[in-house]
Amino acid sequence: MSKLNKNSIFWTVFLVAIFYCSYRYPLQINSSQTSPTYTDTPFLLQIGKYLIFLFFSFVALFFLRFRIKSASQLLYTASTLLFVLYVTIKGIVVGEIEFLEIAFAPAVSLIIVLATKNVRFDSLQFFLKFLLFFSLGVNFLQIALFFLIGRLPALAYSDSYSVRFGSFLDDPNGFAALCFLLIGWVYFSNLKNRRLILLGLIVSLLVTQSLTAIGFLILISFFILFFGGNFARASLVFSCLLLATLVLIFWEQILPIADYLISSKSQSIEEHLNHENVGFDLSILSILIGSNDILFVESGWTYLFLNFGIVGLSLFSTMMITLLFSLKKYIKTSRDVKEKAILWGLIIYCLYFIIGMLNLPFVKVFPINIVFFLISTSVVFLRIESVISGGNPPIFKRA
Repeated sequence: MSKLNKNSIFWTVFLVAIFYCSYRYPLQINSSQTSPTYTDTPFLLQIGKYLIFLFFSFVALFFLRFRIKSASQLLYTASTLLFVLYVTIKGIVVGEIEFLEIAFAPAVSLIIVLATKNVRFDSLQFFLKFLLFFSLGVNFLQIALFFLIGRLPALAYSDSYSVRFGSFLDDPNGFAALCFLLIGWVYFSNLKNRRLILLGLIVSLLVTQSLTAIGFLILISFFILFFGGNFARASLVFSCLLLATLVLIFWEQILPIADYLISSKSQSIEEHLNHENVGFDLSILSILIGSNDILFVESGWTYLFLNFGIVGLSLFSTMMITLLFSLKKYIKTSRDVKEKAILWGLIIYCLYFIIGMLNLPFVKVFPINIVFFLISTSVVFLRIESVISGGNPPIFKRA
């Protein structure tokens, strides 16, 4: 197999992961419980993505390039394999398919990345440009259709302010994660009209109505305010003034919406924070290896602890810590401005995944989980390669 085809396996899996759920909005397929105008996803579509990933993982097995070059790679590989093995065994013992889904994303990502020669920065930049304008275009089209003809997205109810837009994913939480990937890249890039593009991404983020995403956005804003440069502060002030002006102009229309969202979200916050009735057995064995039965909570970190104990939580935490150290190494050694912009996008996306797990179970949410593990494994194994240093031709033409 040629080097180009080896890289094609990665890109095929990566693109399928991101765009697989794009059938939801046009076909109005997702869940009948979250929108009266949608039907439930057929079983074939539910398992289709797993069959595709399994096929490419099987092909990738013949082209694995498993060479440990650093302690961080060894640590990440060991913790990933142990986590996947542990979660899979527990899923079989407990008889819970959700555990197998959790193990699936890191397992597939490890196989795919180890069979990949490299992921070029110029290929990533081409992809991010496409993703930026495609996702913003689709999101604003959905908003326009809602106001013009009342077309509802997947998480919405008619005659209600509870209308959450998620662009081509038709998933507010998933799209919010991609927004942070794009925000980090655009902010540090040299794209024209960066402030307007950032404003479009921030508006798209706000209409997801995701408290986790909005909270993380506020955290980033405070960081920019105190540690950012002149462009950073100017962009933040520009966005805040523009949003404040729009709020003042449309105050009468916004007030009832804000009141409704605050009252509805307060109930959501209580549900996310309430872990009293999950039925966790506080025995030493349960604390070490997790509950005998699956326990459902909204917080991803709490979910890992309750279901997999200190053992599972420690293995997953080791993977995350290794990733953060690898990202730090990457950003320090990179000299090209365009490459650093992409790396900052990856860093912010990964930080959102890790911090957002305090409130949402991203580890079991497709496609956020598999996109995250594909990125993190590529970073740890240094598969993202500089255009300056040479290497293989990119999958896509240089933007």
